Amino acid sequence: GARDSNPEFAIGDLLTSGSAVRLVIFRPSADQAVVVVAASDIERVIGVLGPQLPGGLCVTQSRWSRAQLDAVRGHLIDRWNEWRIRTLSEAADEHAQPYLEVELDWVTADLALWADDPPTGILTLTPSLRPATRA
Repeated sequence: GARDSNPEFAIGDLLTSGSAVRLVIFRPSADQAVVVVAASDIERVIGVLGPQLPGGLCVTQSRWSRAQLDAVRGHLIDRWNEWRIRTLSEAADEHAQPYLEVELDWVTADLALWADDPPTGILTLTPSLRPATRA
């Protein structure tokens, strides 16, 4: 039924061109699905998806461009072993804004220094090993 299915639409080259940076489906109710797009080109995304999703599309300005996310991702991949990275994935926050999620063994001094360079919020680091704390 409607509650189990995702809306059908053709995204075309919106993601590969960078016009749409992140796309998620929110379910405000059991019978409703809304496609939410963080976009770098709002008008183009509305032009392509609006006619396909009447009343079921929300487009917001993306905090980051595809190029910014890819640059940070590339830097992390280049240092994968050195920084003891376990996983690297792209996620979306509650506002459909994209960010990179990194799970790693621990935060090295070099990584901590570099992590101040990317824009705040584009990256979350989750170390599996943390210093012990006193009770």
